[in-house]
Amino acid sequence: KFGWNSSSDFMAIDMEKIWVPDIYLLNSVDRIKFLSGTTRAYWYDAFKLHEDGYNVLLNRPALIKTRCDVNMTQYPFDVQECLLRWGAWSASNMFFDFSTLDHNLMMTGNLPDTTEEFNVTNIRAESSDFKFKVAEGAAFPQVVYVIQLQRYGFWYMVVIVYPLIFLVLVAASVFFLDIRSGERHGVTVTLVLTTMAVGFLTAERLPKSADDMWLVRFQSGVYAFIVVPVIVSCVVDYVDVYYNRESVAPYVIDTFFQVVYPWAVLFFLIHMFEQIPFFDMQRSTLCMAAVIVVFFFVTICLSVHSLLTYRTSPHFQSHKRKEVNGLAAVLAKGLNLAARDKSESGSLPSSPQVRSRDVPASLSGNL
Repeated sequence: KFGWNSSSDFMAIDMEKIWVPDIYLLNSVDRIKFLSGTTRAYWYDAFKLHEDGYNVLLNRPALIKTRCDVNMTQYPFDVQECLLRWGAWSASNMFFDFSTLDHNLMMTGNLPDTTEEFNVTNIRAESSDFKFKVAEGAAFPQVVYVIQLQRYGFWYMVVIVYPLIFLVLVAASVFFLDIRSGERHGVTVTLVLTTMAVGFLTAERLPKSADDMWLVRFQSGVYAFIVVPVIVSCVVDYVDVYYNRESVAPYVIDTFFQVVYPWAVLFFLIHMFEQIPFFDMQRSTLCMAAVIVVFFFVTICLSVHSLLTYRTSPHFQSHKRKEVNGLAAVLAKGLNLAARDKSESGSLPSSPQVRSRDVPASLSGNL
């Protein structure tokens, strides 16, 4: 003799002895593969049916393959939702009511079914109806399970994003190098080649999608910022050679980009990271953020110092001394010409004197 609990006690019966509705995964791309050979159902009593609305429970572990529509605009920091649409092909709501007991509940947290790239953050169930054109007036009930997947973006930050940020920071220091030293062009070309190498090495990890992905937008912006020092260095070198290295125009151009370039990079990074729906502030992320803050603080201080000390800079003073020396030489030459003209106009003409060496030999005897 034993006690019976209507809420938890049941009898196990074979699945072949009960009616099973033709419930399928409507958006499946392959046949469902059930993992167990013989499946038994749980049969509860009438009290369970009256209290909870059912008295038969059937659990069948299966392997399913479905198609999920993804939006890759925020890749690799994207959050995807995969829909599992369950319904019957041949039975409408006139024959049975198809729903779920937990459609008002929301399951959150770190579920055990995670992959190396995604984490299941949310699962919810929704009940709805769909209609076929061949069966007008009939509604077919369906249950939709919405699985929310969040991609692990930290790997992409460490392998792709951080190196590109570091290259942009190094590119900002190019404008502080002297164009006449000969090393500036080598640094700029090395930055361009390194940036392209990072892009080529990580291209295999990028999905081939027609969406405008976040990572592609970030790489395009970095390429644009890396090319700017190359173009500016060529222009500065040309201007310096054109004026025989006697003009302050190259120094003015470098000072302008020393001030503008770091601010442009900072606004670009802020704009890109504001588009990320979530951001995992791990230890390496905080370290990289600290490096960026320190670098921009030093760069901006140097650019402001260059802007404020423009007139006391060696290039400006050298050019100023050359201009002063040239003006002094012009004034001295003008004064010499004026003094010569004055001396020639103030003296009277003297009578010509004939010297014996200026007289021809044929006339010297007569004289």
